[in-house]
Amino acid sequence: MKTPYVVAVALFATAILDADAVESVTIRRREIAVSLIGQARPSFKLEEASVAKAINYWIRGIDREIGNNPDLVVLPETCDTLAGLTGADKAKWIRMRGTKVQEALQAYAAEHKCYIVYSAHRERDDGRFANSCILIDRAGKVVAIYDKCFPMTTEMETLGFPIVPGSEPVVAETDFGRLGFAICFDLNFPELMQAYAAKKPDVIAFVAAFDGDFLQRSWARTCQAYVVSATTGPALPDRVIDPAGGELRNENYYMPTFTAYVNTNCRVMHLDFNRGRFPDVVRRYGRRVTIRNPGSVGTVTLVSNDPDLPVDKVMEEFNFEPLTDYFARSRRVRAEHLPPAKGAEKP
Repeated sequence: MKTPYVVAVALFATAILDADAVESVTIRRREIAVSLIGQARPSFKLEEASVAKAINYWIRGIDREIGNNPDLVVLPETCDTLAGLTGADKAKWIRMRGTKVQEALQAYAAEHKCYIVYSAHRERDDGRFANSCILIDRAGKVVAIYDKCFPMTTEMETLGFPIVPGSEPVVAETDFGRLGFAICFDLNFPELMQAYAAKKPDVIAFVAAFDGDFLQRSWARTCQAYVVSATTGPALPDRVIDPAGGELRNENYYMPTFTAYVNTNCRVMHLDFNRGRFPDVVRRYGRRVTIRNPGSVGTVTLVSNDPDLPVDKVMEEFNFEPLTDYFARSRRVRAEHLPPAKGAEKP
């Protein structure tokens, strides 16, 4: 009999596996620049004039990193909701703000030819609200929206400002790979993590008002994707986690914004049955590849530093077994060697 947890994972995954939200684009997996804007929410008065102030506040934050020519900019959870607002005042602010901040970010993305993950509360047609990630593409077009699947109970039960949970994960195709989204409390729910793993993202943008610590590494390794986090700082760190679960970057007080470089032309494998061929790969390709070892977990990330050398070609050339395939093989062999169930033995 399946446990309630297994049933929940199966039902959730079955319901959403075909939930991609955008049209396909040409993907060229390569190194990209990711700018994380870990600023605190702005503290302005609840008045019309604060809308322009909020826009300027976030544009100035992104401007600190725009010289790095980011491919992707990530802003923290509900970034343009004013700090300290509660209940009906949040609803009043959102109606006052309208889509002005989003439109300003769309114009900014188009000007600088970058993707922006903009996190905001938004009003639904039924008068309730969603806690969302909105993906803006390099042309300034909104191409995907993810609604937080697991809001906190207090979010959903707030009088005057009820948050409606999302029903599905979203993975959007960008020109550098497949991009997924998670928001704050989402990180605590393995059924959502497993559903994302089935959709095979290359990068997960995590926006939050908490850090999650080792949960970020768990998501990265399970989904075999980079996790890039922007939190409402400065006390909370912003992180970049490798697909094998190793931490590549961690900044907080001194660097509320920073730009990191991640390479989506990569695959994760276990050391078992693979490590003996690592020297051959280095002899063959030299600096065109990197084998990145996070330590302690027995897995590595094989990275192709040459966008004209697909990492899958290297995997095939050296007969490397991907981590997912190795685990699937382990499950099959285990099933073959399990003793008969009780009561099933021959007399």
